[in-house]
Amino acid sequence: MQDKFYKITSDALLVAVELIHALRPIPETDESNAVIKLSSPPQNHINHILEIYRCVLNRLSIGDVDLEVKERAIDLLGLIITQAGDILPSQDLTKTIFPLLVDKLKNELTRQTTVRNLTFIANSILFDDPSKKSFVDLSPILEEVIQELMGFLRKAQRQLRLTTLICLEAIIRRYGSSLSPRIYPTLLEELKPLLSDSDLHIFPQAISCLCQILYSGGKNPQVESTVKDQIVPTIIQLMMDMPHLVAGGSGLESLLTFWGCIVRSYQGGSDCVRMLISKVESGTMPKQVSKQFILKN
Repeated sequence: MQDKFYKITSDALLVAVELIHALRPIPETDESNAVIKLSSPPQNHINHILEIYRCVLNRLSIGDVDLEVKERAIDLLGLIITQAGDILPSQDLTKTIFPLLVDKLKNELTRQTTVRNLTFIANSILFDDPSKKSFVDLSPILEEVIQELMGFLRKAQRQLRLTTLICLEAIIRRYGSSLSPRIYPTLLEELKPLLSDSDLHIFPQAISCLCQILYSGGKNPQVESTVKDQIVPTIIQLMMDMPHLVAGGSGLESLLTFWGCIVRSYQGGSDCVRMLISKVESGTMPKQVSKQFILKN
């Protein structure tokens, strides 16, 4: 990993990824959704993981390296945090690793790779194991990370927007109860343009992220008013203008998820559903939309 030739370094980083999988394997979950308790690896495994960790940190500290090396080094660091973050020195997480991730997030060349790895970290089962004394906790950098992610939603790069939505959903699911209430209205403002997007990849993921916001911050008065006055009318208009979203597949499933979320977690859910039904009863909604949606619902 310290070789001067970038191709050797890049391939060595891939080998190190497989080593981490072998040194600290994560057990597969079953359908019972039971909490997984991770046992501490043997001391010699811990030593190897820490050696790889120090090596990849050193690699990332070198400014002038190949982009492929940078991306694979971030992937390796993300994997170490995700699967062995409880082994790393806790002061390193807050003083070295998290500031490094924020720095890579702000870099145009490495931001997408960093977003993907932040998603893995937020979804890490290290959070779910109550037997552990130390946890990987992104709280110190959450506000700064979310601000950066919201900016990415305005970028023209489709893949970046999609990756960002997935990351935001994971972060809100994990930290929703501890996020500042002022974040949710701002998030909704950034999401609104994506809810008018007929892209069958972006739209379902934007809806999924929206539902997570409603589950976590739906009682916020600003969120309630924005949903009722802006979000729901936008969704209904989209259903009228783009019937192919309701015809089936991920578009229909995401809309059903949205309306189910409105009914379950939003106080004004019945008013929002009446807005939808009034369009059906008045005949202003295309017949194929009404038939498909009502039959599925």
